[in-house]
Amino acid sequence: MYKYTGNDKISAFNVQLKGSTSTRAHYELSFPSPLPGSCEEGRTAFGEYFLPLKAGKVPLLILAHGYGDASLAPCLTLARLLVRHQIATLVLYLPIHSRRLPAGLAGQSLPRDPRQWFEIYRSAVMEIQRLVDWASCQEEIDPARVFVAGISLGGMISSIAMAVDARIRAGIFIAIGGGMEELSWGGVGDALAIGHQCTREECRDIYRQYPTFLREVALRGWEKATPARECFLYDPLTFAASLKGRPVLMINAAEDEIVPRTATLAFWEACGKPPLVWLKGKHADAYTQSARISGEIADFLDVPKNKTELP
Repeated sequence: MYKYTGNDKISAFNVQLKGSTSTRAHYELSFPSPLPGSCEEGRTAFGEYFLPLKAGKVPLLILAHGYGDASLAPCLTLARLLVRHQIATLVLYLPIHSRRLPAGLAGQSLPRDPRQWFEIYRSAVMEIQRLVDWASCQEEIDPARVFVAGISLGGMISSIAMAVDARIRAGIFIAIGGGMEELSWGGVGDALAIGHQCTREECRDIYRQYPTFLREVALRGWEKATPARECFLYDPLTFAASLKGRPVLMINAAEDEIVPRTATLAFWEACGKPPLVWLKGKHADAYTQSARISGEIADFLDVPKNKTELP
């Protein structure tokens, strides 16, 4: 499923300086995906890496964006703000970004097949793990302070990455919830149901088996549990128990029309009721409050606030 074995091919990473100021450097990373897709464009993963300068060893936050290319820009803004708090931040281009898709596929609607979605999640989780490999070899990064964060789809992916990789010491999950049935059909106008292969009734029938699957996960572990459908394998609730007792911060929109409050609270409770910050507004408003979110992250990770100023 999400089984990953690291390797020593850190030299396969290509790191290019894109620009710098007196307080930060901005690099682009590229590296072979551990789970290359069928298309040539998907076989190389990319990231934007922002490093605070003259700070000694710093923590690294690996940040995953949401669905759609427009979700990348707010994450880059958040990364630049986090540099002010002496947090190196690496924004990963997810496998669904147009940069990693053939020109004819970019901008198409959501995948319909749950097997396709599972492969997207699995590839992204393994790429985050590959970045943890890389971080452990960088002299400017403190390997004991490697964290993940993500917004919306990226938050769901990063929560799974943290659950399956103990090297990730903390996670910040923004605008997410758990329970794919509720996430798909519980939003306003069934917001996430677009692109689903099954109907609402079929989804309900499938998810009647989910509590039994969760009990199997509790007894045997997620690696050995047998799902009724692939969507069980990328439902954050499947992995939430592995986050209990670990540093987790949730940040959600109070009036989110896409991620129902019930789904947010289900994941929150399954994670052991970690700190939960409610932002004003709807789902998209979580992308517009980067200054607030960067401060919440800095507080949670216990790093200095506003130590340097952006030029």
